[in-house]
Amino acid sequence: MQPLWENNMGDERSEPRPQQPGGKPENFWRLVAQASQLGWNMAIPIAGGVLLGHYLDQRFDEEFTWTLTLLLMGVAVAFNNLYTMYVDNK
Repeated sequence: MQPLWENNMGDERSEPRPQQPGGKPENFWRLVAQASQLGWNMAIPIAGGVLLGHYLDQRFDEEFTWTLTLLLMGVAVAFNNLYTMYVDNK
């Protein structure tokens, strides 16, 4: 008798995945690459906005106007990147 979690009713997900010699699935490195891409796509716009905003605040003798503005723009760009990645991988 077959356990309930091993349902082979034509579902592609129930097929065994090809294994590499180390026992990890073939798409392991693809998942690692996607996770690191997600991190970079979130971190670079936010950190870049803060750094550029801090520079502009010092240059134009402002308190935190440019830093806050470019931080919010960096967050918006980061979430746009996240949405684009989601749509592309859907």
